[in-house]
Order: sequence, then structure tokens, then C-alpha cells
Amino acid sequence: MTNKKPTTPTKAARQDESKRWQRTENACRTLMDTLFQWQREQGEILAERTQQYLSMTAIHYRKIRHGKVISAGDFNQCVEVCQCALRALQAQDPSLAFTDDKLGEALRQAWQLADGVLADYRKLKSGG
Repeated sequence: MTNKKPTTPTKAARQDESKRWQRTENACRTLMDTLFQWQREQGEILAERTQQYLSMTAIHYRKIRHGKVISAGDFNQCVEVCQCALRALQAQDPSLAFTDDKLGEALRQAWQLADGVLADYRKLKSGG
């Protein structure tokens, strides 16, 4: 039996992780602000499935402690938020164009932010 000590992350790795968490926190906050505004302004005309995904998005967001990403668990909750948010956006407009929506540009930007968080997650999962 070998006594392997767990490797501690280097300073650069910790800085990368901190930057990723900060990007994720900012993306999640902006995403949720946009989605809540969308729901307030157009909630009565949103599809039922969209409403359900928005509810799940809010539930996952509440699990993040004070909206701060300070651990891997918080990062994982942000990934869940982004996945649910993308499902909500796709349920309303599968093309993600939102041309008929007055919040169209904000929703397209929210989609890009969520997609960026998921890209970070995929990069981590692949070992990068």
C-alpha cells in the first residue's frame, strides 16, 4: 500500500478556478435578472412548459448560497441553473431567435452567458 498524498492545486490552478467561479456567478446573476424580468413582463403569454422550466431555474438558483459561487458545489448548482434556463428559452422559441420578443436581445445574451458556463463545465469534465 502506498501512501500517496493528495496533490494540492497550484496557485495558478486556484486562480483559474476563482476566475471561473466569478464568471459563473456573474453569468448566473445576469441570467436570472433577465429571466425574472421576462417572466414579470410576459409571464401570462409564456408557454406552460417555459413557466415550468423557469420555476426549476429559480429553485436551483436558490440553492446557491447568497448567490455567491464559492465552492465546486455552487458551481454545479450554477450549471443546473444554466441548463434549466436554456430549456426554458428553447421551450419558448426553439430557434433561440426571439425576434417577436421585446426582450429579444437580452434573452439572446442570457443564452450566450448560460452557454459559456456550460462550456466551462464541459471543459472541466473533459479534464481540461
